[in-house]
Amino acid sequence: MNETLKSGLETLGCPEIYEKLLEYFHEIKLWNTRYGLVNFSEDRELIVKHFLDCLAPLEPFKKWGSLRFADIGSGAGLPGIPLSLALPECRFTLVEKQAKRVRFLENTQLMVGLPNVEILNVNFESLESSYDLVTFRAFTPLDTEVVLKLLKLVAPGGRIAAYKARKQSIDLELKALESLNLPLEVIPLKVPFLDDERHLVVIHKV
Repeated sequence: MNETLKSGLETLGCPEIYEKLLEYFHEIKLWNTRYGLVNFSEDRELIVKHFLDCLAPLEPFKKWGSLRFADIGSGAGLPGIPLSLALPECRFTLVEKQAKRVRFLENTQLMVGLPNVEILNVNFESLESSYDLVTFRAFTPLDTEVVLKLLKLVAPGGRIAAYKARKQSIDLELKALESLNLPLEVIPLKVPFLDDERHLVVIHKV
């Protein structure tokens, strides 16, 4: 498991976060049975399908130069916590409405040390701040109502970035957004040690 994580991080260009990510891994393992944070059957699945999956879009995120991230429906802190470790110069707001998950996030922030992270126990619709990049993963399907609500959180020139899987399923979701006439792109992602399709759906706010 450790070698899978090390090798995956090297492939993605962020080997320096290995120790912190390992601490985070142990926190999830400690809390998961009681809190049901992440669905995985073995350690390698947590590493590959969750940690490395979250870090797969690092290259475009760095290229865009976004400084203020909001992770909506953060749950166990995915993708926000791995990204915050890999992008220490950026600020991350983890938005989670379930109190028990917020307790986990606050404990993890204390145990792992995440100085560039703030945690909000609110529904995302109540947020008043604006962000350069709004991310979510396994939070909600893309539809007109959700996208319009999320766009209110995005600063001019910013983006929504949704972690998605199969292109065929994405095409069905995007068809429902055609009426919004928004500039968007679908970026194929390569997750180390994973053959399954992964994509990032990016919606631009102009």
